[in-house]
Amino acid sequence: MTPTDEAPQDAERPAHTDPANEAATPPVAETAADDPAPPPPAPPPPPPTPPVVAAARGVDRALLRTYKFMLIYQFSGALLLGGGMLASLLLAYLFKDRFQPPLLLLVVLVGMLGAFFSALTRLYRIEQLEDAVISPTVSQLGAFYLLVFSLIAPVVGGIAALVLYVSFAGEFLQGGLFPSIKCKGECGSFVDVIANYVPAEPKDYAKALVWGFIAGFSERLVPDTLQTFATQRGAQRAAA
Repeated sequence: MTPTDEAPQDAERPAHTDPANEAATPPVAETAADDPAPPPPAPPPPPPTPPVVAAARGVDRALLRTYKFMLIYQFSGALLLGGGMLASLLLAYLFKDRFQPPLLLLVVLVGMLGAFFSALTRLYRIEQLEDAVISPTVSQLGAFYLLVFSLIAPVVGGIAALVLYVSFAGEFLQGGLFPSIKCKGECGSFVDVIANYVPAEPKDYAKALVWGFIAGFSERLVPDTLQTFATQRGAQRAAA
């Protein structure tokens, strides 16, 4: 081969191109048109179900029916009792020279109101329906027995407030936190005791009403107090 035959091959190669660099040049990247399409974004998660709705979906219909009856009974009883107390206090204010409700009666009514208040706060927690209705067995009762069952709490609260008031009057409970009940006037009969056993000072009225409400609200206050008295009395007899 003559030198004149190799000249055209060298002329076809660009002067600035190095064979070593040409071999090391990476291949051209694929165009965007050749790339696969990205996957679509995942849909957002559904919003969380409120606890009340979630609890209501799995609740027993009989239990929910019982809850409705008890809510109506307790709420209506609390309204009637509260309205009666307000009416009696209004009459006592308007006719204060002629009519004064006995404190014993007010303490008993306040105890019943405290029991209604406790029951309504329990029924208000509808997300804990089984605890609000107390027991699933209650759902097997009829409407009339549900009414009687709903009235047990205020009756027990009134009795507890009565026992606590008598404990104050008999000076079984004394101290700065407890009211001082004294006889003003004639106290020879039971009727006189109801009418004339009154707080010694104006602040004792408030203490008596507050303790009456607590006795109705707390189901174990008066029973535990009586149990304490009985235990102490038994210990004293055993020591003697």
